[in-house]
Amino acid sequence: LVCDDCSTDKSLEKIKKISRHDKRVKVYQSNGNQGTYNIRNALISSSKGDYITFQDSDDFSHPDRIYEQLNHIKLNKLKACSSRWFRINENGSIVFFIDGLILRFCVVSMMVHRSVFSYIPKFRSSLVAADTEFHENCLYFLGEDSIGMIEKPLIFGLWSDNSLTKAKNLSAENNGFIAESRRVYSEVSARQRALGSNLISDDDVEKILIENGIFRKFMGISSVEID
Repeated sequence: LVCDDCSTDKSLEKIKKISRHDKRVKVYQSNGNQGTYNIRNALISSSKGDYITFQDSDDFSHPDRIYEQLNHIKLNKLKACSSRWFRINENGSIVFFIDGLILRFCVVSMMVHRSVFSYIPKFRSSLVAADTEFHENCLYFLGEDSIGMIEKPLIFGLWSDNSLTKAKNLSAENNGFIAESRRVYSEVSARQRALGSNLISDDDVEKILIENGIFRKFMGISSVEID
């Protein structure tokens, strides 16, 4: 399932062209620019498979990524599985972090059994970092023994000046600096897990996102007919 989020670079036409040659590819279009996580939630509702994972538009997955993760889940009787990744800049060089390491935990790689979404909240309507909160919720509700980790780089993530990880006031730099908006989101979501939604409501969390300029209103998606 592929959704175009109101792009202006003819991505939609490229996706439609792929779908004409591969009927497995189902094409959707956002009803208004709303960011990754609102679209993920909408696509989950449209999915039919037993297992669900995601692919960001500026990342590259190893051809065996799906096989490796699904095999790991089934062999170890897990509910979810993630992998490691490298960060690659636009000229193809690997990005080193402040600790001198290049192999990092890839929160984007999370694959889960679809039943997980029946009792764990879906992604928050945020511009950034909702996949980190989802991973923390999985750890909290499922327990570490139900979540696997493949110690291989199955995804290569683009480290670009045009990405949200490098954007002003949203950065998550390789020198260890995390933007204030990401930190306050992480803090309030952690307090909600610890104290419960009776004390820290979803409205309270949403208010923090709005105050920090990272809330994104859900606008829905529409299926695109392929001629």
